[in-house]
Amino acid sequence: LHFRIGNPSNTTMAFTFAAAERAQEIFKEIEPLNIDNSIVRAYGNHPKVKKLLKRFLASADASKARIVVSTPGRLKSMIEDESLDPSAFKAVLIDLKQNSKTQTIMDMKGTKDDLMNLYLNSLCSQASQGTTKFGFC
Repeated sequence: LHFRIGNPSNTTMAFTFAAAERAQEIFKEIEPLNIDNSIVRAYGNHPKVKKLLKRFLASADASKARIVVSTPGRLKSMIEDESLDPSAFKAVLIDLKQNSKTQTIMDMKGTKDDLMNLYLNSLCSQASQGTTKFGFC
């Protein structure tokens, strides 16, 4: 049994961050709001994180997800393997905070490329139709 994250009838948001460390920092801030498993932690390259995410995607809770906290690369790969439905996004929030090296998401070539590919290949038509809004913070 395989569920997709997001349901087009729900208001679903993606919070995307340049690095897993920043995503984790924000997830910890909003975690108290996660009483119904509606916030998904989808970042990090550690095998344990990947295993937990895979287990979550196979659970019934995946269809209840309303907020995905991720990096652009993980978001892109989840859309490509169809475990995430980009048409469910009503809002995408992109974090522009500088990291310890004073870089933003737009300064990091691989991350910036992932973000641009994500936009052009998965979200551009929704943005032009006004069904998905983008925010920067």
